[in-house]
Amino acid sequence: MQRRYVALGWTVDQIESKLSGIICGRRPTSCSDQLAKAVKAGYFASKDDGNVGTQGDERKGTW
Repeated sequence: MQRRYVALGWTVDQIESKLSGIICGRRPTSCSDQLAKAVKAGYFASKDDGNVGTQGDERKGTW
């Protein structure tokens, strides 16, 4: 079975725009929506710690 990487090389903005807001059946969220929220939260938490090295726009760092 081949592994598939959904967000490899995407920026935080790309992950957020493509995966956030997706629902799953009657649930108000989905796995992809939770991933987008976690990436955004992790990105900003690491920015507060100074652990993310980005170039140019601060949200252009790839994950």
